[in-house]
Amino acid sequence: MSITLLGTSHISPKSAARVHNEILSGKYDVIAIELDRARLEQLFSQDKRKVSFFALVRAVGVSGAVFAKLGHWVQQHLGGRIGIQPGEEMRQAVLAASKKELKLALIDQPIHITLRKFSTAFTLKEKIRVFLSVFRFKKLQFDLRAEPDEAFVTQAIEEMRKVSPALYNVLVEDRNVYMVRKLKKLSEQLPEARILAVVGAGHVLGMTEYLNSSSQDTSA
Repeated sequence: MSITLLGTSHISPKSAARVHNEILSGKYDVIAIELDRARLEQLFSQDKRKVSFFALVRAVGVSGAVFAKLGHWVQQHLGGRIGIQPGEEMRQAVLAASKKELKLALIDQPIHITLRKFSTAFTLKEKIRVFLSVFRFKKLQFDLRAEPDEAFVTQAIEEMRKVSPALYNVLVEDRNVYMVRKLKKLSEQLPEARILAVVGAGHVLGMTEYLNSSSQDTSA
């Protein structure tokens, strides 16, 4: 099994350039990305009309809709400050894979499933803790253009786990397991293929542990 994880920042120009160059290096046969079909289509769509909040509520619940809208606003706000569209590194992965005529695999859990889990997983106490933690996070100083180092990512993930185990499970742990399952299945189908998985930096540690563990059952 030849699987390489490449951790990225969704709003870093350096991440976008690194992903593009790594894929063009010729070292890989398959490019797997942290997207599902709906998010891939949205990333390349010329139609930027927004889904209404009430339509989201009907599809994924109130909490899931609030999270989706808030997350979109935060990423657009941060990306606007440095002149990059959020998810540019994933777009570059798709373009580079196409240029090299490599197989592209979508490995993330469908977004509507993640948002539905978000709507049902939280207690009121956890929602309050998450809300308050946003203000603590805003005080952190870091360069948005740079890629966060491993220590920063580890600290951020641990903070999420402490503040809200439900948030951590829905956004990180469940998706780590899902993506590793997809990667293992892909590797079984293409045993000789060299696979590069482009995922957010916050997923790398957990996914690495699952990929290296023989005792953890992540098979479907």
